[in-house]
Parts: sequence; structure tokens; C-alpha cells
Amino acid sequence: MRITESIFHFEFHSLLEKLKDAYYPINPDLKRNTSLSAEAVDNANEELISAMRKVLNDANYDKLSDSDIERAYKESALVGINVDIDMDMYDFLEVYVRGRRREYPEKEGRPDPYRFGYGYGP
Repeated sequence: MRITESIFHFEFHSLLEKLKDAYYPINPDLKRNTSLSAEAVDNANEELISAMRKVLNDANYDKLSDSDIERAYKESALVGINVDIDMDMYDFLEVYVRGRRREYPEKEGRPDPYRFGYGYGP
């Protein structure tokens, strides 16, 4: 069992270091005397995105399709606050989720404001 734990610990530590290394060149909070070339920034972004996708995939997250994301923005919000997002502000957008959304039945013939939830069952 300790060998298995050690392997997972080493793999996690290695991936964490890869994430840190990929983020470092594009970290906006660091002050640098030199600026990065556009190619270096693109490479750092790609490395970071690739590493994040691996983390999310290994953690059993599912990527939402573009149509699911668009539908979520169009539906009214659970708490009654709708948002308008200018998607042109982003180079790309990926949303990952765990679990499945299901609709719970109404109570006593009236809609339950908390009828939407996330679960892991069928």
C-alpha cells in the first residue's frame, strides 16, 4: 500500500510542479524586467491548459459542450440573477462539471425554488 501511495504522491507532485512552471511565465502578479514574446506566452498558455485538462480529466470531471454552456446562459438562474457575458472577451471557454443535473418533482402542486440539484445517481 505504501508503494502505491508513494507513486500517487510522486505523480501528483510532478503534475503540480508542471502547473506551476506553466503558469509562472504568464502570472500577471509577477513583476519582470523583460517581457515575453508572443510565442512564449502562447506556449505557456498551451502547457497550462494541457495540464489543467489532465487534472480535470483525472478527477472525473466532464467537459460541457458549447451548446450546454450556451443553454445555461440562456436559462434563468436558480437564484433569480441573470448574467450577460460578452463571450468575445475570451479566447476560449471550457467548463467542467461533476455529477448530473436532475429536476426534482414539485411539492404540493407548486414549484419548489430549489428543485434543481446535482447528484450522482441515475
